[in-house]
Amino acid sequence: MRFWKGLAGQDARTSADSDDPALVGRTYAIPFGTVWDAIVALASGGSKGWKLARWDDQIGLVAADVTSWPIPLAATVLISVKLDANGQTRVDMSIRNVAEEGRLPINQRRIDRFFRELDRSLAVRPEQVLVARSAAGPIISLVTACTLALGCDGDSPDVAATDAADPSAGAVAAETAPDTTAPTTYQRTVVFVDTERDTTVFVSWDFENLTLADSTRRTLRGWVGRGAQWILLADEAWATVPSRRAPWRIVPRGDTRMIVGQDDVLREIYYQAGVRDVSVRIGDAVIEWIDSRGGRYRLLDGVARLGGEERSGWVMDVSGARAGAPSGSGEWGLLVGDDQLKLLLSNADGSGEYRAWARMGTEERFWPSVSVSWSETRSFERARRDIPVLWRFRSSDGSLRGEFQSVSAHHLTLDGTSPILPVLGVYEVEGMVNTDDNRVAVKGFLRHQQR
Repeated sequence: MRFWKGLAGQDARTSADSDDPALVGRTYAIPFGTVWDAIVALASGGSKGWKLARWDDQIGLVAADVTSWPIPLAATVLISVKLDANGQTRVDMSIRNVAEEGRLPINQRRIDRFFRELDRSLAVRPEQVLVARSAAGPIISLVTACTLALGCDGDSPDVAATDAADPSAGAVAAETAPDTTAPTTYQRTVVFVDTERDTTVFVSWDFENLTLADSTRRTLRGWVGRGAQWILLADEAWATVPSRRAPWRIVPRGDTRMIVGQDDVLREIYYQAGVRDVSVRIGDAVIEWIDSRGGRYRLLDGVARLGGEERSGWVMDVSGARAGAPSGSGEWGLLVGDDQLKLLLSNADGSGEYRAWARMGTEERFWPSVSVSWSETRSFERARRDIPVLWRFRSSDGSLRGEFQSVSAHHLTLDGTSPILPVLGVYEVEGMVNTDDNRVAVKGFLRHQQR
């Protein structure tokens, strides 16, 4: 901690709202891991005069020592890498001179040069460097009746139409768009969880954007789980003209609507069709966990409305991006205990390596390596594969362990080219968690996918 505090009092620093173009930093539509690796490589000597001092991928910080020639002016640099509210990779830098008398504008030039080198290292295209703010004000003002970025009708433009959320797309039809976009998959899940009453309630919204050269292929799915029963509200798949400004942006479809605030902050998702009236209002953030592999997990207060009845609970907002088309398997789950325990287990990127984060009252814990096994499975005939119904887990140091089982679930069979089909499932689970010498009963939600 002393190390990081020792870097306070910078002579120059970036900020997304800086009036100096050289000091706005970068917001990339590029996966976190790709940007992180490029920064570490440059700070390790890839950039002339730089020497890596320390890095921590769990909190997204890189420290380096910098010297310049011909002026022998040494400086210390701190680089912050994180995911912003839209799940995009935000990079900021602060720099201070080692000698107090060395206050020259060289530090501003160092920042500008580093970001130019980082752009070249990542081979970024113009649409991958995002505008963090608008000179005319917020990107999107708070709306009360209209939907996210696409007017009031709620339907995003199809491939043959223009992209209303991206003026740069103009009236170019998808089939004539240039092949400039490498495939990238953006995934986001927003789920409401209330496990404190006898009848549990879950409302889950799942979004996936696959950006291609000629289109963005989108899916939107929604479920309600109540009292061990699940209902599929929405299952939409469509294509739009690719948005080069905000490829990650989730959009509504059909009977699903959204309300957003400044800077694209999601405030509410609601669904109204016939007698069904379901909404999730998202409140204040409680805690945020960042996975160095590119995942962003935000736990927030929330309120769900089901048919006129409102219930308070928690909202888990999970987002991430990966290069290429959707592939592999992955799962993550939020377990809630009756002693203020909130435990997140995640292998969302499908790497097979689980990590865990916990909030226990005011204490926070992190386990970088957790083994998870499917101790029991059952056959899911429609997909011709087995799906888990009992999980056991243990951290590498033994301080976290436990098990949980399926109480109820809903599974979808997805399109595939092989006889064994992909599966996406949502679960209500319950079990026991041991942290050190504490044993806690838990209930929660799990998202499971096999491709």
